[in-house]
Amino acid sequence: MGNLCGSPADPQLAEQKKTSSMIDKEMAAEKIAMERTVKMLLLGPGESGKSTVLKQFRLIYGAGFSDQDRAAYRALIIVNILQCSKVLVSQMEILNIPFGFNPADYSNLTQLDLQELKKSKHSILASINKGATDSNLLLQMPNAAVLARHDSGMRMEDQKCTSPSISRSMSMGSRLQSNAALPVDPLASIAQKKYQEAEALGQQTGEVAEAGQLILEAQMGAGFLGEQDAQYLVSAMKMVWNDPGVQYCFKRANEFQLLDTCDYFMNDIDRFFAKDFSPTDQDILNSRLMTISVTETRFTVEDKEYRVFDVGGQRSERRKWAPYFDDVKAIIFVVAISGYDQVCFEDGETNRVTESLNLFSSICNHPMFKWTALILFLNKTDLFQLKLNRGILVSDFFKEYTDANTFDAASVFFKNKFLDLNKYPQKPVYPYFTHATDTTQTKTVLNAVNVIIMKMLLSSLNML
Repeated sequence: MGNLCGSPADPQLAEQKKTSSMIDKEMAAEKIAMERTVKMLLLGPGESGKSTVLKQFRLIYGAGFSDQDRAAYRALIIVNILQCSKVLVSQMEILNIPFGFNPADYSNLTQLDLQELKKSKHSILASINKGATDSNLLLQMPNAAVLARHDSGMRMEDQKCTSPSISRSMSMGSRLQSNAALPVDPLASIAQKKYQEAEALGQQTGEVAEAGQLILEAQMGAGFLGEQDAQYLVSAMKMVWNDPGVQYCFKRANEFQLLDTCDYFMNDIDRFFAKDFSPTDQDILNSRLMTISVTETRFTVEDKEYRVFDVGGQRSERRKWAPYFDDVKAIIFVVAISGYDQVCFEDGETNRVTESLNLFSSICNHPMFKWTALILFLNKTDLFQLKLNRGILVSDFFKEYTDANTFDAASVFFKNKFLDLNKYPQKPVYPYFTHATDTTQTKTVLNAVNVIIMKMLLSSLNML
């Protein structure tokens, strides 16, 4: 008979119990870790400021930037400066603006010129409507196609997308088409006339023109740092930037693609090219590099570990978003409301805010995100305010806008346009007006966002 009181334990059974216990402990630990982990996505179109928000996460909650990071950003800033210089010089030719052109010299002619433009409007529109394609006719009046499309009631987002028209070889006709919603600038016709007069006498000459040519021929990159001719290039960029014609071109930057921090860098070139220059946090926040890969940043707030994924916002990069949609606790959607007078990099045609609205709608109303916290950053309020102060009318680009051209009225208008897209009444969207390069303001917003996320997590655990 067997021992009824206590037979020796089965070694195999004991090992199975031990393994099962270890698995249970690991699963429990993973569950705790998952409850402590907040996976967030930074979404939005290109040029909206997502990467700047991610940098702020590092500064506010993480370890900041190391010396190695700052060395890399120093090289990037040099590239940004040269890139801005090249674009401005190229656009002087594309927009037909002569070096030395000073709008102040023609201030007394502006109203008269505008009256002449208005007188010519109907005859030019008639020619366009009849199918006229004579480029000489279009050249008689900058933004002629603008008037045509305004009068026909066509919206920028309704236009068929074409390839970006920002190369030096772009013709006047294609430029007019790509800038379909730009209001008439009477100074543009004066600048063009002066440019054509200079071209008739041969290519532009003088120190600024020579400096511009030097910039165009410079190699893109940071390889010229420390070379003997570096100072020549710095002097050339300073000379070009201080030219009144280039400053006028810069004021028309909504007509082409230019870094929105261009003036931040160009106004302080000597500091950035100093041998002992090391970027400050503010310099890093203002630097720009197109995101073409997925970047993950981790940091801890209170007892929660945040995993924030920054994915490229350009159209070609959005196909990479889907694999990161699982287990998302919150989405920060970033839109630059300052882009209300600009077009997208990808097609040179679609209004940037319209692009943001379309993309926001697709994310906000995605069934997978029906219960996901959605925080809306209406970003670049500083640039938005500057444009409004300069008199760039929201109504020129959004015909349904009828309020005053003030920050308070226009900001509410854009906020409501986004909120109205939400098709899930039970799903709250939390809007914030942000200035992502301002660390103090961004910290206040991010702290508020953290509170929202914590409340939603607690609510999901039936703890509220």
